[in-house]
Amino acid sequence: MTVNPLEVVGGSSVRASLGEAFSFAQWIPASVGQNAWVGIFNPAANVKSAYITRFGVVAGIAAAEITLISFIADPGMAVTASFNRMLGGAATTVKLESTVLGAPPAGATILGNVTAPGNSDVYEIVPPDADPIIVPPGHGFFVNPVTSNMGLEAVIDWYER
Repeated sequence: MTVNPLEVVGGSSVRASLGEAFSFAQWIPASVGQNAWVGIFNPAANVKSAYITRFGVVAGIAAAEITLISFIADPGMAVTASFNRMLGGAATTVKLESTVLGAPPAGATILGNVTAPGNSDVYEIVPPDADPIIVPPGHGFFVNPVTSNMGLEAVIDWYER
């Protein structure tokens, strides 16, 4: 029996070899009276959707409550670099954004809250083996801690089609 090395669970090696898979990691430091925000926004003019296959966070304190947020307009945060999982591949067509803010940007819809363990433990909002969160053009998926003055680190893996 011959085994194709690109056949893996979920087709992740196939997506990476086609230059469709991307990764991002960002630490947003604590800021007095501010909340850390991080997420992915897919511009309305994009013809591709983003499929988030992993979204992990590390909170700066133990038992941190994290809010999951949807946007239908670009919140206009600072754009952060990401990389194609096929090194040398094309850049992503979505925007990875992060910032610290005192209040939620306009257009935020709260989807729910989760509790992250914090202090170097990764909480998987979207575990690697779960169905992806699909971010169509004109939409975004972000997280922020409920507690202000708390740092937050995020790791996001996605593919585009």
